[in-house]
Amino acid sequence: MTIAEPNKAARFENVSSRNYWLPGLLVSLGFGLMAYFVIVGSYVDESGYLVEEFWAWGLGVACVGLGTIWAIVTKVTSSISQRLRK
Repeated sequence: MTIAEPNKAARFENVSSRNYWLPGLLVSLGFGLMAYFVIVGSYVDESGYLVEEFWAWGLGVACVGLGTIWAIVTKVTSSISQRLRK
């Protein structure tokens, strides 16, 4: 390896650590939607019907679950890739 050639292992580590922003964004969005459900949750509309915001809870749980699974899969595949590279 010459001085002009970058360290390949360091370059791959940086790439794998950048892949966590999207799962983190999904988890944050999910917690935000669940907080919206807790705060707004249910209300009575103009016609007197009780309106429940279950879509926010369901979508929030789905985002948290998907973000968590995505982060785990990214970490596992990154670890396997680094082990195979050695």
